[in-house]
Amino acid sequence: MALIPPTPVTSPTDIETAIEAWLVAQIAAFKTAKRQQNMRFIFTDPAVTVAVFDGKLVPAGRISFRVTCPVHVELAMTNAKSEEARRDGINPLVFGVIQVLSRQRFGLAITDLFPKGFKDVTSEEDFKNNRIVYDLEFETSFYIEIAPDATETALLTIGLSYFLQPDDGVADATDTINFAP
Repeated sequence: MALIPPTPVTSPTDIETAIEAWLVAQIAAFKTAKRQQNMRFIFTDPAVTVAVFDGKLVPAGRISFRVTCPVHVELAMTNAKSEEARRDGINPLVFGVIQVLSRQRFGLAITDLFPKGFKDVTSEEDFKNNRIVYDLEFETSFYIEIAPDATETALLTIGLSYFLQPDDGVADATDTINFAP
């Protein structure tokens, strides 16, 4: 049986996408997961978001760098009974997610996802809405190489294409409706 090589990471988005898919597959209660989404715009319960906000690059050769980045998994749940009931629900959820994600690589060319800590980040607004929110921090790393000029241009073009250009004569979105015959 041949081993399938891990998929190279081209950006932190690859990690976010893989983790959210893993969480949804492993924990049925997470019907949807969102990348870098503010919790107040997610209405499933419990809710989960995954984000990589920063990273540190260290030279690992003449044309390569090791990128070490924290991965944040934010969990939220609602329980209208009491503060104690919310805590009784969130604590097993926090440690269940830590166990499900720890030491995973998700088929990517990254180091094992390693748990670093967790913190209650419930805002006053969340508290008033009987919602409790926790931030779980993990860490992983991957390698990138300095790309040839053509690749750099392609990456910049892709990234810049996500910004809307007002009054540029190009539609920012289109809708297509197909009617069955």
